[in-house]
Amino acid sequence: MHNTEEEIRSCIVVLVGVTADTRKVTSVRRFFESNFQGTTLVPDMPQRKGMHRCAEWLLDDLASEDVFGRFSAVHFLNYISGGFVFRLAAEGISQDRIGRVVYARGPIQELVPSALVRRYTWPLVRLTQGKMVTDLAGKRVADVPPCPLGRQAGLLIETGTSDLARSLGLGPQSVPQEAWEPEAMLPGAADVLRVPESHDDVYTSEHVLNAVLSFFRSGQFQPFGATG
Repeated sequence: MHNTEEEIRSCIVVLVGVTADTRKVTSVRRFFESNFQGTTLVPDMPQRKGMHRCAEWLLDDLASEDVFGRFSAVHFLNYISGGFVFRLAAEGISQDRIGRVVYARGPIQELVPSALVRRYTWPLVRLTQGKMVTDLAGKRVADVPPCPLGRQAGLLIETGTSDLARSLGLGPQSVPQEAWEPEAMLPGAADVLRVPESHDDVYTSEHVLNAVLSFFRSGQFQPFGATG
């Protein structure tokens, strides 16, 4: 059972991915506002300006909201590009200020930026999709610091194929076997959950969001079908 008083003093910060539209952002915000008794923040990061600018913006936003002063625990849910932004921003955050962290990763979806560049060229993708997409397609990803684990870190692996990935000819066969290994995505993960959803669904699936909320409360993902 989770501690209600502790939860009320806690905050969940959701860092969405670059493909999250208004419907997905609204869905994830409403879920946590309805089911989590603490505060939910979904920062509107300027993703078109790239991951480094977003990291600077995020640190300024967290400071202006006095997030680490107002709450006893600050948890983070990071969707793909949000995870890279968090990893950059975390260099400016004391590790003991970070609560539990969930990284939502999609090995198939993470091939999309490079596939877009191959199909449409770098300048056109930069113009139409913004700098975050070309950052994710380029060498900057390799220079991002390791994933902060906070109090505990959980890895959520989406195994489905999104409509966009499918349209670019991507699927499970596009991902090397070793790239599916949790240790490759998040060394030191406290818990790992593979879900059948694709990146189209991980913002709206109550299965997924309930599992994430369970991790924030207990350090373990709630198995699908469990209640309470």
